[in-house]
Amino acid sequence: MSRLSSLVSLYPGFNPSIFTLEGTNTYIIGTGQKKILIDTGEGIPAWIENLSRNIARNELQCILITHSHPDHIGGINDAFNYFGRVPVYKRVMDNEEDREINEKFQNQIYSLSDNEIIRTEGVTLQAVFTPGHKNDHVCYFLQEENAVFTGDLIMGRGSTILDVYYDYMNSLYRVQNIAPRILYTGHGETNIFAAEKITENIEHRNQRERQVFNALDSQKTTEEIVATVYGQLDEKVRSSAIFNTNQYLQALKIKNLVEYSESELKWKRAE
Repeated sequence: MSRLSSLVSLYPGFNPSIFTLEGTNTYIIGTGQKKILIDTGEGIPAWIENLSRNIARNELQCILITHSHPDHIGGINDAFNYFGRVPVYKRVMDNEEDREINEKFQNQIYSLSDNEIIRTEGVTLQAVFTPGHKNDHVCYFLQEENAVFTGDLIMGRGSTILDVYYDYMNSLYRVQNIAPRILYTGHGETNIFAAEKITENIEHRNQRERQVFNALDSQKTTEEIVATVYGQLDEKVRSSAIFNTNQYLQALKIKNLVEYSESELKWKRAE
């Protein structure tokens, strides 16, 4: 556990990997009798053991989820086993995945609205819908600190995997418009100054989009574009690079800057 401010403590998820960096960052917020937990890690026993050494069984008011990837929701049942069946709030989607998640977690998943306020003693959190990394992604704005819990919208270092690039960029701009002072990230370094990090992420994506366009000096397959833009990649991240590159290409296609040949399975610059 690391105390990051008078209101926020970091509890690492103990699940390091190439995608999660040192692991998932989960947070306890509040100083009163009832506290709020943001995300639950992957379900590694050391996570709940660490939490239980510092937070009493009756101290948790609710759990807020940034998005439903396994490394953020995997510890919910462990939290239930220790704290009891506290309510869990997320952006609930009308799909089979979320219905299965609700059943898995004892029908304790409740829907958040965009801009909904969640309060506990000394704490005011606002839910900010931020799709792009995943369609149910939510950031949480801590008004008392002018801080945003970013989930996987913004990593402490490196860049996140994209679901829908167009939505992701709009979400970055939305968080930028909040003008937070501090970012508490879902992975990697946290408690970082917001303005520079948000701008860095926006510029990185715009640069990648330009690099993808510039790679089309001739007709190329997506895999050939990835090789030009990224060079040699670890096989574990290559599939993510291909997926992200397709997202950039689709955005360029919407802007009428590139075309795709179904017969040749290749991309080229629009004429």
